[in-house]
Amino acid sequence: MPSDINTREKYLNDMVCLMLADGHIKNEEVMCCKLIAKSFGYKPEVIDAMILDIIRELDAEDEITFDNPIF
Repeated sequence: MPSDINTREKYLNDMVCLMLADGHIKNEEVMCCKLIAKSFGYKPEVIDAMILDIIRELDAEDEITFDNPIF
């Protein structure tokens, strides 16, 4: 586990971006990201917040839209 908080946050953000890259959010991918977040010392819900933030950013740029019942 990276000891630096900024590195941990970057890694989590990168993982969430990779998960969203194909435009599909699979429950298994979310659960994997949450498990890693927990191992980094975060609450699993931080992944939900990251997903929503990234989707909002992408929607605001009109690049992509997600219609997933999870989010």
